[in-house]
Amino acid sequence: MLSHLGYCRWRENALPIGVFEPPAKPARPSIPKLVSPKQIPSHKQLGLPLNAYMLHNLAHVELNAIDLAWDTVVRFSPYHVELLGDGFFADFAHVADDESRHFAWCSQRLAELGFRKLEV
Repeated sequence: MLSHLGYCRWRENALPIGVFEPPAKPARPSIPKLVSPKQIPSHKQLGLPLNAYMLHNLAHVELNAIDLAWDTVVRFSPYHVELLGDGFFADFAHVADDESRHFAWCSQRLAELGFRKLEV
């Protein structure tokens, strides 16, 4: 997974900090569309088994956690030298790596259940 590769590069000191200007807001894909929790269809409405539905939802949580961890690294990188230091960024890079592992577990189990890609 790309996030794990980024973390490996981070540990090798091959991922620079403070070099790029962060975007005004975090990037979001067009799919899935962000909706109110009340608008999310139930597993019954989608015709999905509950375990696949819950794993799919958990995978989205893990994916957002990966995005937030790396966004924190980039967004706060201008403050690296004067305020935060290496430990701050190392912690968030490690969180991104952990979350990518969790996402991979969810994806693997969904595939084992016969669901390669779910778009809800």
